[in-house]
Order: sequence, then structure tokens, then C-alpha cells
Amino acid sequence: ITETGIAAITTEELRPFNWQLASFSHDTINLSRQGESVPYYIDEGGQTLFFLAEAITSTIAAPTVYQLSLGEGLSMPVKEAAASGRGNNRGTFQHVWEENNNFLAETSSSDPWYGRLLLAPQTWNFPLSGIRPSGGRGRLTISVWSSTASASNPDHHLRVALNGRQLEDWVWDGIRHTSLTVDLPSGVLQPQANNLLSLTTPGDISASGEAIYVDRI
Repeated sequence: ITETGIAAITTEELRPFNWQLASFSHDTINLSRQGESVPYYIDEGGQTLFFLAEAITSTIAAPTVYQLSLGEGLSMPVKEAAASGRGNNRGTFQHVWEENNNFLAETSSSDPWYGRLLLAPQTWNFPLSGIRPSGGRGRLTISVWSSTASASNPDHHLRVALNGRQLEDWVWDGIRHTSLTVDLPSGVLQPQANNLLSLTTPGDISASGEAIYVDRI
């Protein structure tokens, strides 16, 4: 956690970490910080967990780490109250892009459907449609399944760029589901233009072949 405020976690965000939850429950999920349980609220559908996150501003101790574990959790008290203080004309919007046109039974995932297959060397350009950014900060998460492995390490190299600006040189090893999260500084997402995400497998590693399936963005 790097900012103080209400934080949210969804069951979908936990899936890449092998947390296959149908829904959140205070009976089975504990949220803690430095060994102390932290109260949290669950939305009506049971898919989103909310809690008050407190960031550490000291550069030595930062960032603040909250931990989810199996066990009984604390429920956040809720009461009705009128809004107070000044409002904010900006908010946070989350959008998920997902294609389901490749069935991969070998992933042993609760959702074995995946999207675009990237075979190195290749560049895939994907327009981030359906969003209306303000030009402020953002966060980009990409989940993939790498389906090839070799004796070399790493097996995979993926370059991530947005609107021509390189964000990450992503390398990893093995056949597995993995994800990458990148913070987007102000100005990267354009409010008045098409935002184009580019995923490039340059094919510059020593593996004889490289195949990556895009799960979701």
C-alpha cells in the first residue's frame, strides 16, 4: 500500500495467485497488518473486499504490507451517515479486457479460457477502448499464461508499451500463469485520444520457441 484511503481487493485479482475463491467471507478470510487483524467490509455480491489502508510515508519502512490468510476475519462496523466535507470530481474506474477463444485444459485453472496467442517474434497492438481517462495516474495489470519452457533461463521476454512509451521489460521462466502490474504516471493515458497498448515478444532469448497466451488486461 502506497496511499492512505479505502482499498479494494476482488476475487478476480486473487486468481493469478491461486486463490480460487467463489466469494469473500469473514468466516474464512483474515486480513492483517504486522500480525494484527484488520477489519474489512464485503460488498453484497461477496466479490469485493474493502478496508481502510494506512500508508507509511517513511522511505525506510515503506511500503505498508497487508496480508490475506485463511482464518476468521474481522467485520468492519457500518453505520448510515450523511456526507461531509468537500467532494472530489475525480474517482477511480476499473475496466477489464478479456478474450476467451483458446481453451487450455493443461492450466488446471478455474477459468481455462484464454485470449490472444503471441508467438515470438511478434507485436500485438491492442486499443484500450471503453475508458475515459482524465489524464491522471493509472495502473495497468496484464495476466498471461506462458506455455513453453526450455533449459535456458529466462524462457520468456515481453515488452510492454503504451502510446509508444515503453513501460516494462518483463522476463520470467517456466510454464505458468503470471501477471504484471505497472503504475502509470500522469499523462500516459490520453483523455482525448486512442490509448494503444503494445505487447512485443522480441524473440531475443535463447529458447528455441516461445508461446504466451494473454489472459486478461
